[in-house]
Amino acid sequence: MTRDLRQIKKVIGVVEGTHKLESVEAALKGNYLDVLIIDEQTASALLRGE
Repeated sequence: MTRDLRQIKKVIGVVEGTHKLESVEAALKGNYLDVLIIDEQTASALLRGE
């Protein structure tokens, strides 16, 4: 799957819910996303490092 994502020119992630925070962090650390659309609560939790 990760190999497939690397072949896509523009990867857009759409996330809603703090229960997905761990997955968002992994996608960001792995540099898999070009664009991230995220709700305010999850963005705040991400910035706080929760």
